[in-house]
Amino acid sequence: MKYDMYTKKILLSMAVLLLYSCDRKVKSTDIQIVGDDIVYKNQNFTGQVWSKDGKSLVIEVSDGRPVKITLFHKNGNPALVSTLFLHDGKVKHYDINGYEMDKGDWLRKYPDIREKRRIMDEEFPIER
Repeated sequence: MKYDMYTKKILLSMAVLLLYSCDRKVKSTDIQIVGDDIVYKNQNFTGQVWSKDGKSLVIEVSDGRPVKITLFHKNGNPALVSTLFLHDGKVKHYDINGYEMDKGDWLRKYPDIREKRRIMDEEFPIER
């Protein structure tokens, strides 16, 4: 099947648009906090909302309600995973290699995480 140059340009443009739209992360700057709900494009959001930098933290949201928060170490491994929004929620702390550890030891070993927590509180002012 042969395509003329115009058709090839249209198909290529559509492919690029599709790839871009599938890869785009929703960030804290894209959402609104309304009460305790996370709203995106005037609707309760379901999906992942990332910090402004797109790598420090992510909040998983279901129908506008936060379900899980994950803070990341500089190497991309989870540092903290919190499901406190849920009835039986928990907080787990991890070292830079992915091993679970005690909260006190974690706070002493990774003081840079406090800065990420401050960012989380500023970017996502929701009830925890």
